[in-house]
Amino acid sequence: MTFPVQYAYLALGLLYLIFWLILFLSRRDLRREMLISSLLAGFLAIILEPFFLKDYWTPELINGWSVGIEDFLYGFAIGGIANVLYEEFFKKRFIRKRSERYHWRFLLILYIVSFSVLLLGREFWGLNTMYATLGALGAAFLSIMLFRPDLARDAIWSGILFTMITALVYIPVILSFPDFITSFWHLKNLSGILLGGIPLEEFLWAFMFGLVAGPFYEAWAGLKLRKVRYSKL
Repeated sequence: MTFPVQYAYLALGLLYLIFWLILFLSRRDLRREMLISSLLAGFLAIILEPFFLKDYWTPELINGWSVGIEDFLYGFAIGGIANVLYEEFFKKRFIRKRSERYHWRFLLILYIVSFSVLLLGREFWGLNTMYATLGALGAAFLSIMLFRPDLARDAIWSGILFTMITALVYIPVILSFPDFITSFWHLKNLSGILLGGIPLEEFLWAFMFGLVAGPFYEAWAGLKLRKVRYSKL
């Protein structure tokens, strides 16, 4: 059964939200981390979406606007998911020992570096917004590693796991909305490589986003994490 394509983006966000709810309900100890990461990612999605509309994709929204609730929902869900996947997947609980708080210094460096790479890539090097964003995420990852190299394992596994979640979410959306990819994405501006009908760039984005979002909260809050045997709270 297929549905009108203007509901596809909303369906994508709602499917991600299912994974978000599972994680939120199963790990009470990570709820603060999830909410902070989700809200930040949700608002960033709204702010950055106009960049992507120019050359990467143009999704149809239920209200007919260029930016809408779908953008916030998508960002909110993926932000919380990617941030706690590593902790949940390995069934470990973290005892958190407070260390130096990097808050403002970390965010300042992260934003300056990543947005500089994004703008340089788009405006000066003429890169597609997605490719410029991948470079910006790479720069953000290196910035995090500058502060917290001990979070490299968290970052890499978060990237891998979030890519797998992305594949699982896209499958039912493509089946329900067959014109989802061809209607929304500017495929002529991309590599042209489709994996299971999904642009390669979406998987690259998922991995790089997980690479940054996975260790973000720990690096931002200046928390030392020590793994112990996991137990439900």
